[in-house]
Amino acid sequence: MARRVACRLRAPSRRGEGEGGTDHGLTCESTARSRRAAVDRAGGGRRDGHPGGRRPPGRDRAATDPAPTPRAKWATHRLAADALGARLFERLAAVEAARLREAFLDVDGWGDLVGAPGVEFELHDLEGDPVIRAAPEPGDFVRTRPFGKTGGDHWTLVESVADGPDQVELVLRPSHDPSAFPPARAVTCHYLDPGAKLTFALARDGARVSARVHRIGERPNDGEGAGGTEAAARNARLFERADRGLWDALVDGLLELE
Repeated sequence: MARRVACRLRAPSRRGEGEGGTDHGLTCESTARSRRAAVDRAGGGRRDGHPGGRRPPGRDRAATDPAPTPRAKWATHRLAADALGARLFERLAAVEAARLREAFLDVDGWGDLVGAPGVEFELHDLEGDPVIRAAPEPGDFVRTRPFGKTGGDHWTLVESVADGPDQVELVLRPSHDPSAFPPARAVTCHYLDPGAKLTFALARDGARVSARVHRIGERPNDGEGAGGTEAAARNARLFERADRGLWDALVDGLLELE
């Protein structure tokens, strides 16, 4: 930007009288400089309380800009509070997700989450022996008593476990009884058909923590894989008795955990 220049006529110099005539001339200086000099003369060399008429570096804009209005201040504080609140909620969600993850992977504690009398869950290893682990592993088995002791044991295989920073997923499928000797691998020891699949997932997205169960192929195990006509008839009856909300109750109990 071109700097404006002001020119004013300089008064005759008294020093020049008798020394070669009167000294007339034009003195050119910048507008800013002339204004500053005028302020200095009027204020005794001080402007805005600063000696020499100069502001400290970085103070020019702050001194000349208008003060923010209460509405602008409120909006600024509100934005800062919202950003801080969002970060706080995300941190709280991360802590809550870690706590729920521990309960989610504790298979032996699922019965307490469901809250139904007599319902039991127990983690077993590849040989069918009870095992205590921080998390199930692919190839483990889950012994379930969804109907209490009178309904017998129902077995599922831990097909996969996906444990990521923001999501944990567990896939179960009906399986044979690994504790039987010798194990009858051709017989599915579950009231659900061997083609059924249960997928449980716990996830965190920002400040939101969610849990879900996805059921595929839920039908009675009343075919050849049941291990006989008597077992097939029993599985059909149990399927009719089965609480379709059992797995939903597990997920709800997880999210309502105190």
